[in-house]
Amino acid sequence: MRFSLKYLFLITTLAALACAALIFASPWWSAICFTASVGLVLASFVLAYAAIGAARAYWIGFAVLGCGYWMVLELPIAHSLSDSEWQVGAFNPLISARILDWAYRVVLPMVRA
Repeated sequence: MRFSLKYLFLITTLAALACAALIFASPWWSAICFTASVGLVLASFVLAYAAIGAARAYWIGFAVLGCGYWMVLELPIAHSLSDSEWQVGAFNPLISARILDWAYRVVLPMVRA
């Protein structure tokens, strides 16, 4: 696999944007990330149709797992707390939510210090 400087700069820029989104978390960053994730899952259907070979298998898997994760988010157990009762550290059965809660409690204060 060969890497070009163009892709290295792109990955570095995306990593910097991700760090900025974590450090300066706001409703705007939340909306941007949600819109990007919706767009990526929707684009995966188009890419699964257009790709061939191993790339098609990758995008089909991406689409299936992306939609599956959204379905898990919509299960009644994931809605044990209403939006008005949500708070950092509240119980959530999804591991990704627990990792984000941990990052908010532990990592964010270390970065801001």
